[in-house]
Amino acid sequence: MTDVTRQTLYRCWPNRAALLFDLILEDPDLGNHPEPDSDVRAVATVWLKSLRAGVGEPAVRTAVLAVTAQADHAPDSAQALVRTGRDRRAALNELLEPSGVRTGPRPVGHQEGAPSRTSTFPVSRE
Repeated sequence: MTDVTRQTLYRCWPNRAALLFDLILEDPDLGNHPEPDSDVRAVATVWLKSLRAGVGEPAVRTAVLAVTAQADHAPDSAQALVRTGRDRRAALNELLEPSGVRTGPRPVGHQEGAPSRTSTFPVSRE
């Protein structure tokens, strides 16, 4: 992207975090789009590999690192990080739909750091 001024960019995005959020979710076409399946393990594996491949793209990796590094002190970046997490969780839930399993918040009363009886990510059956 050459000869583009900051003013031009901010006509399309209200702030830096919004620009980075869109860059992160642009999802470069790496040809590894997971498909919905009833096999939870297979879906989770392919989904995680697709996340790793996406973050392997230099522009996406830089954007994720910038948003994450600024999230502690910049509310726009913190919100972009939350929105990114929600978007990725929604994508995983779509892939898991045939299995009847959904990711979600930890059960009420779960002690942080306590061993979980579920998989590495919290799930709930609908």
